[in-house]
Amino acid sequence: QRLCTPPPCIPPPMVTVSAATLRAFALVTAVKLLLVPCYYSTDFEVHRNWLAVTGTRPLREWYVDTTSQWTLDYPPLFAYFESALAVVANVVDPKMLAVRATPYASSACVLFQRISVIAGDVFLAIGTWFAAMTPTTTKKKNSKTFAVASATLLVLFSPGLLLVDHVHFQYNGLGLGILVLAIGFAGRGDALFAAFFFSVAVHFKHVFLYAAPAFATHLLARHVPGGWRMGWRTDRVLLVKITRRIASYVSVAAFVTAVSLGPFIANGQLLVVTNRLFPFERGLTHAFWACNFWALYNAGDKILVKALRFSGAVSQNAVVPTANFAGGMAGAGGSFLQTHLALPAVTPSMANVLVLLSSLPALYAHAVRKSPDEARKQTKQTLNPSALPKLVAHCNSCAFYFGWHVHEKAILTVLVPFGLAVALDADDERIDAGDFAKVAGQFLFLSVVGTYALMPLLFEPWEWLLKHFILLLWVVCVVGLVRQVIETKRAPGEDSRHPLFTQTQFLFLTTCLPVVELYRTFGHFLVFGPEKMQFLPLALVSATCAAGVTHALGAQTYANVKNILVRQGKTY
Repeated sequence: QRLCTPPPCIPPPMVTVSAATLRAFALVTAVKLLLVPCYYSTDFEVHRNWLAVTGTRPLREWYVDTTSQWTLDYPPLFAYFESALAVVANVVDPKMLAVRATPYASSACVLFQRISVIAGDVFLAIGTWFAAMTPTTTKKKNSKTFAVASATLLVLFSPGLLLVDHVHFQYNGLGLGILVLAIGFAGRGDALFAAFFFSVAVHFKHVFLYAAPAFATHLLARHVPGGWRMGWRTDRVLLVKITRRIASYVSVAAFVTAVSLGPFIANGQLLVVTNRLFPFERGLTHAFWACNFWALYNAGDKILVKALRFSGAVSQNAVVPTANFAGGMAGAGGSFLQTHLALPAVTPSMANVLVLLSSLPALYAHAVRKSPDEARKQTKQTLNPSALPKLVAHCNSCAFYFGWHVHEKAILTVLVPFGLAVALDADDERIDAGDFAKVAGQFLFLSVVGTYALMPLLFEPWEWLLKHFILLLWVVCVVGLVRQVIETKRAPGEDSRHPLFTQTQFLFLTTCLPVVELYRTFGHFLVFGPEKMQFLPLALVSATCAAGVTHALGAQTYANVKNILVRQGKTY
C-alpha cells in the first residue's frame, strides 16, 4: 500500500484550478488592494527596519544591530527574504533602506510593502490549491467537488488574514503557504518533499516549530516502512528500511538548517541568533493578551487580588508585580520574577510542558489509529486526507493556548490548517453529513471567536464597520457553502437538520460577543471615562474569547481521548 512503503520522490503534478477559482482569487486580491490606504501598525516599521538592516548591513550585523528598537527576531530564511526584497526596494525608494531609530513611511514605501504582502499570498494560494487537490480524496465519479472552492473561501478569504496581513501589516500568508504546501505533499505521499517544506517553514517563521510533533508523528507513523508495527526490533530488513527513511528526514532537515543557519554558525553567532528568536525574558504574555489560558489566568489573578484586598487578607498597599494588568507579564522569563500576586508565577518550562501534554492525546491517536479488527489482522488503516491538517491545527491550538509569550495573531496558525481540513472533508465520501456539519461548525465557531479577538488591533473609529462587515460577510458565505455541502452529503430520507453550532456555541456567539463589543465600544467610556482603566476592554475581549477557545480545544481533546479509549478507528 502507498502509505506502508516509502513513496518515490517525484516532481509534483501541475496545479490546475478552474476559471471561477482564479476569478475568486482575483476578487480577494482586489479587496486587498482596496485596503492599501488603511491604518498600519508598528509592525510596518518593524519590517521596514528589517528590510533596511538586511539590505544594507553585512550578514554578521543582522542579528546584532540595535539602531532601531525593532530588532530582527525572525529566523534567517525570513531575513534572506527581506534581503531579496531590499533589492527591489532600493529601486522603488532608496530612503526606505536607511537604518534609523525613527520611523519612515513614504507613499512609495507604504505601497511597496503592501504589494509585497499581497504578492506573498500567491504562494498561499498555490499551497492551498495544491493541498486541496490531494489525490487521496475520495469522491464519486461525476459528482460535484467542493474541496478547492471551500479551501479558497475558508483560507484565502480568511477575515483574520485580511485584517492582520493587509491592514495591521504582517507576512503571515507567505509563511502559512509554505506550511500548507508541506501538508499537501504529505497528503500525496511525498514524504521527503513534506519534510523539506516543513523545515523551510520553521526556518522562515519559528512559530511553526510547534507543529513539529504533528509532522514528526505523521511522517514516522505513515511514511516509514511498517509504521509503528511491532516486530521491527527483530526484523533486520525492516529495521534497515526504517533507519534509512528516518535518516533521509534528518538529512533534509539538516540541509535546510545548514542553508539557514550555516553562515551565522560560521561567524560564531549561533547563540546570538537563538537569543533573538527565543527571548524568554519578554514574559508570559504579550501586552495585548492572546485569547488563551494565560488570559484567563491573568484575569483570575487580578480578580483574586481584588477579593483578597476586599476581605483584608492582603494589604491594600501590597505591591502588584510590574505590568500585572496593563502591559502583559514582562520580566518573568530568564529572571523568573513574580508576575502574579495571588496565583503562582509561571516559567517557560511550565508553559512548554503544558503544550506538550495537551498535544499528546491527538499525537497518540494519529499514530495508532486502527480498529480492533485491523489491529488483529496487523493491517494499516489509511487516515482520511484531513487527518494531518487537523493534527497540525490541534498542535498549534495547544501551543496557542498554553505557549509562552504567544501573540494574538498566532491564532491564524490554527485557522488556516483547520480550514484546509474542512475543505478536504467536503469531498470525502467517508465523512457523512452529520460529521461534516460538526467539524465545519467547530471551525466556524473558532474562526469567529479568534477573528473577533483580533479586532482591537484595528482601533481607528472608521475601521469598526469595515472589520465587522468583513467578518459577517465571510460567515454568511461560509454558512451557505457548508449547507450546500451538507445537502450533497445527505443520504436519501436523512433528516436535513444538521445544526452547525451547539446551544452553548450559539449563545456565546449571539450573546456574549455582542455584549462584550457593546461594552468595549460604548459602555467603558460611559462608566469609567476615556482615561481610567484603559486596558479593561482589551482584557475583557481576551478573557471572553479565551473562554470560547477553551470550549473548542476541550471538544477536540475530548474527541481524541475518546478515540484512544474506544479505539473505534473513526476519523476526527
